[in-house]
Amino acid sequence: MASFGAVRELRKGEVGTRTRVGYSFFIRETGGRTLEITPRQGITEEYLGHAINHTCHPDFQNCKFLHTGVTKDRCGVGQEDEGGVGGSRTSVVFVQATRRVEKEEEFFANYGDSFRFPHGCQCPLCAAQAS
Repeated sequence: MASFGAVRELRKGEVGTRTRVGYSFFIRETGGRTLEITPRQGITEEYLGHAINHTCHPDFQNCKFLHTGVTKDRCGVGQEDEGGVGGSRTSVVFVQATRRVEKEEEFFANYGDSFRFPHGCQCPLCAAQAS
């Protein structure tokens, strides 16, 4: 299991690539509401969700992200009780292997079409298509 730690919803007009960590992503909360969120901090020993690499190429994907649909604060209060993602909320994201992952192999997942890269996707598949 991996977590991104404290997250916040992007403000109206805010661009994910201009946030503190340089990216944002979409999650679907329980009830079907979709939010664009950004982590408040980067990789730490406790929050390793950031360390999963991206690839668009399905042959290189060896894991996927699974969101529980609920964000909770430090006290365990969910968004359905408090009305959405706030400054102290955490979004628990499970990382599930889609095939056997060898020792010291890097993890790769497709972040999805809505992920915003600062300079466009740079995975080998997209870089080759851009050339």
